[in-house]
Amino acid sequence: MSISFRFINSGPTKSAGFSMVELLVSLIIFSIGLLGAVSLQITGMKNNQSAYLRSQASSLASEMADRIRSNSTAALAGGYDDFTTTATSPADPACTSTTTGCTGVQQATTDVREWSTNFKDVAGNTTNYVAIFPGGFGTITRANTDQFAVIVSWSETDWKTDNGSIIRDVDNQTLELNFRL
Repeated sequence: MSISFRFINSGPTKSAGFSMVELLVSLIIFSIGLLGAVSLQITGMKNNQSAYLRSQASSLASEMADRIRSNSTAALAGGYDDFTTTATSPADPACTSTTTGCTGVQQATTDVREWSTNFKDVAGNTTNYVAIFPGGFGTITRANTDQFAVIVSWSETDWKTDNGSIIRDVDNQTLELNFRL
């Protein structure tokens, strides 16, 4: 049994490949898709940064509220009243490393001093200092005998377009945690 193959060459075909127009159209479509993907990535990063700052604010406010709750006697005596991290940090009572420990008032001073370091160093410097929550500040207020508010404020930068030009927009954000002892 013998098998034979025969190849027939019919000459050049009408479609020998892509034309230049097809190539340019596909390149434009690919570029638009790539720009859309980049825009989506930038928007995702911006929203991620905003969520990070909100979670940091929530964590800082909850931390200070827990400190106040655990030192309720000093808190009700005024140890945390009307404190803001924009003011000079209080002097270190240096009681945490002693064998006798801290009194309630000393613990309140230590608490607000340590909480302030999330926004600035203890000398009040915000430049050349890597804070956990840069550009923000915290406040502790007391409304009534046993009602406290821990407020964390910060600025978020957003880039917006206005008539074809890109402008910087700064929005002030505030998280307030109210609780009662």
